[in-house]
Amino acid sequence: MPVLAEDLQPEDFTVRSLPAPGPHWFWANDISFTRMNDGRAYLFDGDTGQMLGQISAGFGHALLQTSPSGHEIYVPETYYSRGSRGERTDVLSIYDGVNLAPVGEVILPNKRYGGLSLEAQMPLSDDGKFALLYFFTPAQSVGVVDLTTRKFVGEIETPGCALVFPFAPRRFAMLCADNALLVAELDDAGAGKVVGRTEPLFTEADPVVDKAVRRGGLWYFFSMDGKVHEVEMAPKPKSRKAGAPLPRVVNQWSLTTAEEAKAGWRSGGFQPYAVHEAGNRLYVLMLQGTRDNRKDPAGEVWVYDLAKRQKVQTIKLTEPTITLAVSQDARAQVFTGPGVSTNAHVYDAATGAHVHAIPDVGPYITLIQPVTVRAPEQAKP
Repeated sequence: MPVLAEDLQPEDFTVRSLPAPGPHWFWANDISFTRMNDGRAYLFDGDTGQMLGQISAGFGHALLQTSPSGHEIYVPETYYSRGSRGERTDVLSIYDGVNLAPVGEVILPNKRYGGLSLEAQMPLSDDGKFALLYFFTPAQSVGVVDLTTRKFVGEIETPGCALVFPFAPRRFAMLCADNALLVAELDDAGAGKVVGRTEPLFTEADPVVDKAVRRGGLWYFFSMDGKVHEVEMAPKPKSRKAGAPLPRVVNQWSLTTAEEAKAGWRSGGFQPYAVHEAGNRLYVLMLQGTRDNRKDPAGEVWVYDLAKRQKVQTIKLTEPTITLAVSQDARAQVFTGPGVSTNAHVYDAATGAHVHAIPDVGPYITLIQPVTVRAPEQAKP
């Protein structure tokens, strides 16, 4: 029998609000290789495996950042007027952190770097006031957005230097082609200037990769063959009259012993490194291979005590992966994304035990970002 339209009850659409973030929430960023104009960020609860929400983020989505208060989420996005072609628009979209609804946007110059996901593509300044966007056309520069006024306030030319590693309230470093670090700073209005450039800190024979991680005032840069360079970004000046010193390498050590290196052990995947701040631990995806397959899925996580600079734990993964992150609470969890399947996985950081799989997250998760919110008294936007 035909169904009459009046017999069908219209569906009521509702909007659900997110509760306060749990300690094991994380974002899984989907670059969407097979549908590049439809990038997405998925929000998961690591405890339950439930997907809590989604942000659609346009062409070649890479990452997002959250305001210190957690009230806003910032996503660099690119759109074309004809979907995959036509007039290009780059924008920093601002989403409500509770309903994941768009609440504002800042139009950017059409220069946003498009490539595999790196948090150094767009970090926030340490005080949370500015978004720092790496531009690549292939000319290199940094665009600055004031997150309080929601305005694009300027651009700093940084030829030959890439990505953005923030420190101090308003300073940041960039990795240069000659293995030096360039340092720039912003004033209260967001106007930037280059204040110095170090001597080369790394070597051509064993160059560092573009996936540095941070613990406080130290940034850790990793070479292709497993050397760790601890870089102090803001050394104390020798006197009150002296200007702020430039970054310097304060320690160098290796992820592997001589025997492990001979056996071919090295870091692997797209997002191989993560730091647990309070535990002073470094987590690294490891595989056996050569420089040529260093981005392949890795089957183990090696855990290092950063004070002793020694390996203290090995976590054997349920399946190899290309992405790794760790929550920052006292009962930390390790999150790994898809590598050889479409599943994500959660592990107990203390014991290495597999907690559970999160099925069908997707095959193109290239960056996982745990949700962290700073103390309310430090919150800005």
